[in-house]
Amino acid sequence: MNGPLLMDTDVFLLLLRQRDAARELDVRYGLATSPSRPLVSTVSLGEALAYATAAGWRHRDDNWLLKASKSFVVVDLSADVLHEFGHLAALYPELGDNDIWIVATARVCGATILTCDARLAAWTEAREHVELVGGLEDGPAEA
Repeated sequence: MNGPLLMDTDVFLLLLRQRDAARELDVRYGLATSPSRPLVSTVSLGEALAYATAAGWRHRDDNWLLKASKSFVVVDLSADVLHEFGHLAALYPELGDNDIWIVATARVCGATILTCDARLAAWTEAREHVELVGGLEDGPAEA
């Protein structure tokens, strides 16, 4: 796997929760020891905030997500990402917008997406940009 690593929302949530699975991901992919920080899309930040709110995660600080994301390079939706999203969304209207945003971001950044989502990994347009992460002890839905 060459190039930067882009965290899909499910993996980003695992890393935020700092459970055994997060430590396993760190060891497997060298996230803490890599000279370049992993990437996360602003789309994943929004999804993570929605998930955390719905799951009832309580935080003393309203800016907890921005503080937690400091160990990542946050990738904004640039003009190139917008163009790539428009192209992919027009071709594949049946796919979820958030998945398309993540794939568009990875394609523009030349990144590999780390995900637990087998459906995303199987999508033809995403395959060359996806590393399916499996065999983790706990999943993102656990608080």
